[in-house]
Amino acid sequence: MKLTDLKKTEKQARIEFYGCPLRCPYCTHRDRSKKDYQLMEILESVADPKIEEVYLGGAEPGIYRKELKEMLQRLSRMNKKVTLKTSGADPEFIKDTLGLVHKYVVEVKCPFDDLTCVTDLTGLNKQRAEKYVRSLQQSLQLLRGR
Repeated sequence: MKLTDLKKTEKQARIEFYGCPLRCPYCTHRDRSKKDYQLMEILESVADPKIEEVYLGGAEPGIYRKELKEMLQRLSRMNKKVTLKTSGADPEFIKDTLGLVHKYVVEVKCPFDDLTCVTDLTGLNKQRAEKYVRSLQQSLQLLRGR
């Protein structure tokens, strides 16, 4: 997995992932240096019992779907409270993480009915922007009430 940052404080760890299916021209994560990490390397770095919360963010953690699901399962067994920031572009990924994530932060770029705004902000063409908005709506529906 490619990370742009892995920081720890006394009670919290912050893991910033590199890569995203969107092409937002304003995204600062695209310009940051990245480093390859193995899953076990990341887990070992946050295994300290003093670390109670783990924030998973960056560009889009969900692009590492397989590894991230395993990471979430292991973090859950370590009794870590996980906050996951996502674009909401992959509702199946959201469905797979339910019960493993304490809090979700879903980045909503524009009103759903303003495709011009979505294409301008994401760099997606109209067809891909429409698909993204549908996926985002499905993700939010899955998270409703959580």
